[in-house]
Amino acid sequence: MVQGLIRGMLGPAFAPLLDWMLENQLIVALVLGIILAFYIAGRVQLANIRKRTEAMVLELSEGFIKSKPHITSRGLFKKIYPVWSKQVEGWAKFIPHKHDLWPVPVKPDTVAAKMGFDHQWIVDTLKANHVELDEFRVVNEAGDEKESTV
Repeated sequence: MVQGLIRGMLGPAFAPLLDWMLENQLIVALVLGIILAFYIAGRVQLANIRKRTEAMVLELSEGFIKSKPHITSRGLFKKIYPVWSKQVEGWAKFIPHKHDLWPVPVKPDTVAAKMGFDHQWIVDTLKANHVELDEFRVVNEAGDEKESTV
């Protein structure tokens, strides 16, 4: 019954493909297993890139904040991104595409898009590690400090 429904959805042009897949289940399983292995390897490499990026941001931002105490997150991003983009290609070979369907080579723009690496990512990382920038603090008219949402 399910096969009939699938055959009806595929139509007469793709019904032979379904027959082939049912006759060669080992080949289909191997191909899907290889795709799964690439997906897992890409996710592991992306997690490694995230971890190394976080460490790099914390290390570099400490020096930049000391040299310029009133630096903004956008300023930090402009200083960190060139250093990061030179090193990120050596950290991994491939990551999953933004739709997680196939692997793509590690390039700074594809990695930045996949993990959302921008000035807000730097803000979130610094806040999570209890590092404060002056732009996080906004003093209202009463003299009370409150956090900014940058």
